[in-house]
Amino acid sequence: MNRRKILFLVKEYFSFSSSERNGVVVLMCLILLLFFVLFLLPGFVKEKPRIDVSKFENEIIRFERANDSVKSQRSNANHFQDSAKHLRPVFRKVFQIKKIELNSADSAGLDSLPGIGPVFAKRIIKYRELLGGYYSINQLSEVFGIPPELVGKIYNFIIVDTLKIRKLLLNSADFKKVNAHPYISFDQTKVIFKLRTRQKIVVSEQLLENKIFTSEEIIRLRHYLSFD
Repeated sequence: MNRRKILFLVKEYFSFSSSERNGVVVLMCLILLLFFVLFLLPGFVKEKPRIDVSKFENEIIRFERANDSVKSQRSNANHFQDSAKHLRPVFRKVFQIKKIELNSADSAGLDSLPGIGPVFAKRIIKYRELLGGYYSINQLSEVFGIPPELVGKIYNFIIVDTLKIRKLLLNSADFKKVNAHPYISFDQTKVIFKLRTRQKIVVSEQLLENKIFTSEEIIRLRHYLSFD
């Protein structure tokens, strides 16, 4: 095969007809268009703004917290209503209470005080008999088993009439009666009777001068002593 024939065959193989050339042009146009769409067009198109969902999520959290708070308040309200049902008899008892005079009240009257049952009522009366009467509400804390806290709770429901106190006739009462007073010990009673044999006791200072009682003991005893 000569050179001219080879060149002819090569030219025939790589040459295009007019329709083939048109097809190539169209194909190139499509490739350029595709390249533009994929790589160049996004630079000209504005990105859509992203939706900020954080505010929406915060609103959901607030709503859930508010819902939990409402449930908690309802639960507390139900608990309060249940507690109130149990406390109503107690409140009713408290608001129905009238002022109790401590030196004349009977067991039923004392029992009506909040926190004072029949046992404490009997002890209060028994101690009142030993003393001769109360001059202060605070003396109730001296009653066996009654704590100061309970005295504070019933303080506003009690009045004390000191004129009802039964005096101890120190110059004429017998040994047993003097010794029975809660504020006078056995040894103190003996010294009082020795003093009585020497002189009549007319003032409490005599008891202080003879060192039978301290000044603090005299202060609380003065409500009960009579020197007639």
